[in-house]
Amino acid sequence: MPEAAFKEKVGRRLQRITRSFLARTLLLVAGSVLLTQLIVWSIWQVEWRVESGIALREVATNMALRVSATVEYFNSLPKRYRHIILDQLREMRGGSYFVTLNQEYIEIEPLPRDRHQQLVISSFRQTLQQNISVKGEIDIKFADPRQLHVFNNRTLLKNLPDYWDSHTQLLQPYNLPVLVLQIPISNEEWLYVATVIPDSLLLGREARYNRSFRVFGAILLTLLLLLTVMKVREIIRPFSNLAKAASAFGRDLKPVPLPESGSREVMETIHAFNQMQDNIRQYMNERKELFSGISHDLKTPLTRLRLRVAMMDDDAEREAFEQDLDYLDLMVKSALQTMKDTDIHENTTRVELGPLLLSIVDSYPESHACITANREQVSHITATVVGKPLALRRCLENLIDNAVRYGEHAEITLRQLEDNWQISIIDQGPGLPDNMLMEVFKPYVRLEHGRKVNPEGSGLGLMNARRLARIHDGELYLENLEPGGLEVRLLLPAAP
Repeated sequence: MPEAAFKEKVGRRLQRITRSFLARTLLLVAGSVLLTQLIVWSIWQVEWRVESGIALREVATNMALRVSATVEYFNSLPKRYRHIILDQLREMRGGSYFVTLNQEYIEIEPLPRDRHQQLVISSFRQTLQQNISVKGEIDIKFADPRQLHVFNNRTLLKNLPDYWDSHTQLLQPYNLPVLVLQIPISNEEWLYVATVIPDSLLLGREARYNRSFRVFGAILLTLLLLLTVMKVREIIRPFSNLAKAASAFGRDLKPVPLPESGSREVMETIHAFNQMQDNIRQYMNERKELFSGISHDLKTPLTRLRLRVAMMDDDAEREAFEQDLDYLDLMVKSALQTMKDTDIHENTTRVELGPLLLSIVDSYPESHACITANREQVSHITATVVGKPLALRRCLENLIDNAVRYGEHAEITLRQLEDNWQISIIDQGPGLPDNMLMEVFKPYVRLEHGRKVNPEGSGLGLMNARRLARIHDGELYLENLEPGGLEVRLLLPAAP
């Protein structure tokens, strides 16, 4: 299949799917759920940011007050006692603090700041600046603990000997950013404090909450869609069965009773459909009985009239009466034949159009002269439809016979048109007036050319052919050709 035709076929199927009730309902439900989740997630985000900001500011402020008190205490101590106090602070604080007095300023490679880190730094700076004992420029940064220098610009925290095991809490278990403060105590000493926020998970909890929320939302949406698919399929199944039953009933007018189940509205619809089928079938049976009765009742008066006409002395008047009686008899027989042709009781089966067309063509004794069909093309095309073989044959015979009788020649072609098979029959007649292309499908409508060629015709052939085509979900089209001739196109849906 060519790529363009394949893409067009896929596009048509996608269009049919998107137009289905199931797809539109799922789209509506999914869109509503996603919009609701987006609104709830936005509200939750705002509340979470406010609450986490308040909690983080309180934690940072409390820590900054302790650091501020430590700085004030160190400033009040004699220089020779400061290292003793440092050891005591390490023992008291545990591994969450790393406090030293350095003889040089240590260069810290800061991490990119996020909203939480900026909040912590501003809280520390604001609290420390309120302490009058803190003098000089305060350096506050967040650093990677694996790249953090201590004591000097050459020693890494991670390379300290086992004596400093307590510092590993700054590295474990998440390797979270370490807050580093360098506060000048004198012109030659800096108080170096490295710590993690006690509730340090605040710095990474939002991202994890967002991921958890998205995962939970995806799971919830999937379950909701599965439940929706099940319920919508259950709801629309009666409508799907109703459409199939209506299509089957339209083909052969044989009632297809449906079980009345589902919601109240669905049950009322199915009940009305079942009642409609019974009424139509009853009407068709009554119509058939009425025509049969009319045919039987007309035979006796028609016979009496013919006898009386035969006894008339005036030949011209007798001939006129006989023509009227012949026309009346023809109309009655044609009407009865129309009912028989369109009320065909056959089981549907798969029908190959190619062999059927060739069989009809071969049935004409003069087929080689008046009918043109590309036998090689027709015989090699696998053109399959689902229908009634006898009804299709009658339809095609009617159309080909019209082309041969009124157009002197029939040129037959068979080709695929999208999801349908098209049988085209072209004649060499005068064609039809443009305003009569639809009128000729009405009963007893005949044109002057038809009356001359076939005086005994009834004007019911095209009506019967279109009726038989529509029984198979097909359609019949007429089109005038230039410089002359008429094309009849019979379109039938291809079998799956």
